[in-house]
Amino acid sequence: MAEHQIAEVPERIWLAGKKIAKVWNAQYNVAGWINVISGEGSFSLIARYQDANGIQEVVIDTAASSGSGALLLSNKAAFRFSGKAKNMVLVLKTPGKAARFSVEELYMQDAQTAQGVQGKLVAAY
Repeated sequence: MAEHQIAEVPERIWLAGKKIAKVWNAQYNVAGWINVISGEGSFSLIARYQDANGIQEVVIDTAASSGSGALLLSNKAAFRFSGKAKNMVLVLKTPGKAARFSVEELYMQDAQTAQGVQGKLVAAY
């Protein structure tokens, strides 16, 4: 498998308004439309961040591609943080380095808080 960082998630999306404790939990709605140009096998969308326990990963979703076409990778993902977290990124794992793709749309929203205009990450590539 190969890894591709597809977005840095701003703190205003995943940290704003959170009460930081020794251990705390959060839930986020995360979705990514991936256009697979070439690459047969498993594609996974992952959130990666650093907290008091080091680098952590949460698998959002995994889907198989037959070599081309669109994949929707999405989930309501549960996160468990230790202390203040930082540097959240979204990573796409592909079946290999030769896999080619484009990210059509990317979305991340706090599932437990009412949202305003600035409350979600939306990117179109």
